[in-house]
Amino acid sequence: MKRFELGVLDVYPIAVMGTAIEDSPTVGVTLDEKVDGVRLEKALLKAVELFPLFKTKIVFDKGYFLEENDKPILVFNENDYDKTFTWKTGTNDYPWKLSYFENRILLRWCHGITDGRCAERFLGTLLNLYYGNDVDIKPELELGLEPFFNKNEKGIPQRKQGPGFGKKAFKVDNSKNKVLCHVLKCRTKDLLMLSKRSDASPATIIPPLFSKALRACMDKKMDVKTGVVVDARAPLNHKTMHNCIFAKGITYVDRFDAMDFELVSTIYRAILILAVERENVVTEATNSVSMIGAIVNNKVKWLIKLGGKLCAAFMKDTSSDVTFSYLGKIDYGEEVNKHIKDYTFCSWTDFGYCNIGATDFDGTFTLMINEAFENKDIIPQFINISKSLGLDIKEVDSYPYYRADM
Repeated sequence: MKRFELGVLDVYPIAVMGTAIEDSPTVGVTLDEKVDGVRLEKALLKAVELFPLFKTKIVFDKGYFLEENDKPILVFNENDYDKTFTWKTGTNDYPWKLSYFENRILLRWCHGITDGRCAERFLGTLLNLYYGNDVDIKPELELGLEPFFNKNEKGIPQRKQGPGFGKKAFKVDNSKNKVLCHVLKCRTKDLLMLSKRSDASPATIIPPLFSKALRACMDKKMDVKTGVVVDARAPLNHKTMHNCIFAKGITYVDRFDAMDFELVSTIYRAILILAVERENVVTEATNSVSMIGAIVNNKVKWLIKLGGKLCAAFMKDTSSDVTFSYLGKIDYGEEVNKHIKDYTFCSWTDFGYCNIGATDFDGTFTLMINEAFENKDIIPQFINISKSLGLDIKEVDSYPYYRADM
C-alpha cells in the first residue's frame, strides 16, 4: 500500500486525539434542493481521486503515516448537524466523514489529513462534480511547513503579545462534552465599512469586537488574546494539501478601550501584516517544526500520545482565549453557487474555550461561534457593541454542539 509522509502539523492532531484540544472541524452547505445520495456518492468517489490524502487511513509503524485505504468509502444519510466527528470508528478507517440529510451536506475531518483551506477546496470540488462540472486538480503532496525550515532565519522583529485571561475571567462548563454554537449573520459590506481603508479584513474587525464584548462581561477587566489562524501558503508561495497554517496571537489590552475602533482595527491589521511577511512565516515554520517535532517525531507510540496529552493540557489554557478562523470568500463557480443557500464552517477550538469560524458567501458574512462559557451575556454584548458601531449583526440560530474530545 502507498504511504504518505506526515508533517508535524499533521501528526500533532493525531497525538492529541481524545484530549480537551482535539479539533475536528466541519464544512458544509445547504442546497436549494434535496440531496441525491446516489449522485453524491458518485461525485465523492471522483473527488477522492483528486485529493489522495482523503483516500487513506492513519497507521502507525515507528511513526504515523497515511496509508492508502482500499475499504469502501461510506456516505451517511443522517441528521447529525450538531455532532462532530471523532474519526475512531464507523467510517471504514477513513479519517473523515461525509453525511447528508434532506438538503444539507456536511464534511467533517481529522486535522491529520489537511487543514480548513484544503477541506473547503475538497468540498468545492465535490459539489462541482455533483453538478456535473469538470474539475482538474493536480495533487499537491509536499509537506506544509517542513520545506521552509531554516534556523538561520531570525525574522523581522515583532512586538511580543501578552497573555490573555486564561480561566481567570469566566467559568467554563466542561461537564457534558458539549458547547453552545451560535450562528450570526450580517452583510459583508457592512462589516468592511467598519474599517474605512480598502484593505479591511474580517480578521482585523471580529477579534477586537469580540474581545470588547468579553471584557464588557468581566467583573474585572482583563486582557483578551485571540489566536488568528493564518494560511501560510500565500506568503510562502507554497501549494500543498497538507496542513500549512499557524495561529498569530493578538492581545486586546486596556488602552484599546479609549481608542476609536478604526484605530484598534488598524493596529490589528499592522500586527497581521507583519506576521505574514515571508521572513516571519519562515521563522514560525521553523519554530513549529522544532517544537512540535520534539513531541511527535518519536518511534514509540505511547510516548507520542503522552507528549501530546501533556502539551494539550498546557496549551489549552495558555496559548489564547479565543480562536478566529476565516475561510474567506466562498466561490465555487456560478453553476454551483446558485444552488447554495447557506454555508457551514465550525469546530471546537484547540486553544481557549471559544472558537469563531467565519465565512463570506454571496454577500453574507456568517460567524459560527462555539463557546463553553457559563456567562450567557457574551453573545448579546457582542451584538450590541457591533450595532453601536454600525454593524447590524443578528443571531439566527443556536444549538448544542458536541465536541470531538471524549
